[in-house]
Amino acid sequence: MEKLRADTWDGKSVHRLVLVLLSVWVVYLLVSGILQWCGLSFGFLVWPMGEDRNWVGFINDGHGVHMTQLFWQMNDRNPLSAWWWFLASPFIRHWDWGIYAIRKLVDPFLAITTFLLLNRLGRGTSRTFAFVTALPVLMWNFNFFYEQIIWEFLVALGFTLLTIFFYCRYIDNKSRSGSDLALALLCYFVAFTTYTLQSGAIIGIALLAFFRSAQGQHLQARLKRTLVDSSFFGILFLLYDCIWYTVNRNGHLYYRLDPSSFYSRFIISFKQFIYHGTFNTFIHSTLSDWSLWTIAGIVFVAFLCLYSLLANLVAKRFLDLKTHIPWGWVLMVLLAISVPTMIIESTSSEWAPADRSIMVQQVWQPLLYVTFIFLFFRLFHYNASRKTQQAALLCTAFFGALVFTQSLNYNHHLVLRTHYQMALTDGLKNLHIPPDISPYFLLKTTSDNADINTISIFIPNYGSTMMRRSNVSLRAFATKPPAEGTRQPYWVIQFGTDKKGVINAASIGDTHPVPYKNLWIVYFDGEKVWVPATVNKKDLSGLQIDWQRKTPINQTMNHQWIMR
Repeated sequence: MEKLRADTWDGKSVHRLVLVLLSVWVVYLLVSGILQWCGLSFGFLVWPMGEDRNWVGFINDGHGVHMTQLFWQMNDRNPLSAWWWFLASPFIRHWDWGIYAIRKLVDPFLAITTFLLLNRLGRGTSRTFAFVTALPVLMWNFNFFYEQIIWEFLVALGFTLLTIFFYCRYIDNKSRSGSDLALALLCYFVAFTTYTLQSGAIIGIALLAFFRSAQGQHLQARLKRTLVDSSFFGILFLLYDCIWYTVNRNGHLYYRLDPSSFYSRFIISFKQFIYHGTFNTFIHSTLSDWSLWTIAGIVFVAFLCLYSLLANLVAKRFLDLKTHIPWGWVLMVLLAISVPTMIIESTSSEWAPADRSIMVQQVWQPLLYVTFIFLFFRLFHYNASRKTQQAALLCTAFFGALVFTQSLNYNHHLVLRTHYQMALTDGLKNLHIPPDISPYFLLKTTSDNADINTISIFIPNYGSTMMRRSNVSLRAFATKPPAEGTRQPYWVIQFGTDKKGVINAASIGDTHPVPYKNLWIVYFDGEKVWVPATVNKKDLSGLQIDWQRKTPINQTMNHQWIMR
């Protein structure tokens, strides 16, 4: 009879493999640090960007736990996420790169939880699969979302994996360990209160309850267990929904679901989970930034290191060459972490397909692709062949090398964007605006480089957090027409007469007219900031503006102390 106790699965090897994952993470950080020390555009100097700035503002203005209330006033969902930020606030308040440091700590958390869960689901017989999946999870820290705010959503994803892990251990131990069930419930609560779309662990609970303990049980007993255990988790989620529905303010605006759109959008959402549309952009970016020889060199070195690591672990018997994979349980995990997101993307008026899938990519994509690799080699009838098994490790090592290369390029762009933000901040500070003036900066970049203009028009406190002045507003001109929705009225900047002032000069949401004496139209080329003496309609061609003036804007008259 198969023994199910965890210590029969060579617990020492599991612990050592966890230490190996931590060691790989440390080496990864050392590589970034060495590249930064060499003066290259890599490393840890990554400033807050986009929505990160909202949280910097909450932390600066909240003075402790009040920051959680500031968050709820702006975003009345995911209440526990504010408390994660509260725990991280000492780092974020004192260091500009604090959010990025927190984000890097999430990588080993996800990798280790992925490894432990897959090893548990495979009852110790798929440790190789679990480990080679965890390796790219450790390095898959890139997506089109350059903000590091994503770390809190990934924490919720990790707690979803822990929910399934503890419940699986509870089942494997014949339901004798009540503490495991309690931990599973606690992790589930943390997951969906941090990020509501991470409520799908209940799918894993139901499938584990029905199939995992099927041996020797009648159908009625299995159905009873499934109903009882799932109800614990379902009632917890239902009670939370009741409380949240009572206190949310924007349910009629942001949280409407349209079931009629499900069939037309679900396939689109599903395809984005298989291969996200932005992956082509990543590939193109890497090919554009580096020569083919550079890319080949990075991939080759990373491949040698990863394959040498795997071969060494096999030689020491921490891993084996078997390509066993618990594919049924893998499918369960994929469903648990994706189904709520697919449903929202298919029915929501606020989030379209591909918008939210990035919140689970770091686990979903490596798990999916490594599964494909292992299933491919298991198709061979001579699967026991050592050469075939080694080929599987070679492919997974190569896949890990590709992930590392793309992760390095993503870090490169984060550092570049930070460099441009620092140059913009220094340039604006050098304008020497008197402290009693509340400046409204409208930014026009003179370069097509996408990394230069990172100022989001949706973030109201970009200027105040960058310049550390509470009375500063910074907004960039929009270059594309607005999409239909609630943000459309704030998109276009209206330049009225000298008497009327400017509408939408602040970030989206503030339509108060701004007098020209408080307005600065500034140009930025990535290195230098300057204020043109006059600005006319032609100077702003191609930007989303409504020019209602008959004369140019004379900035010399308005800002004489700057123009001297």
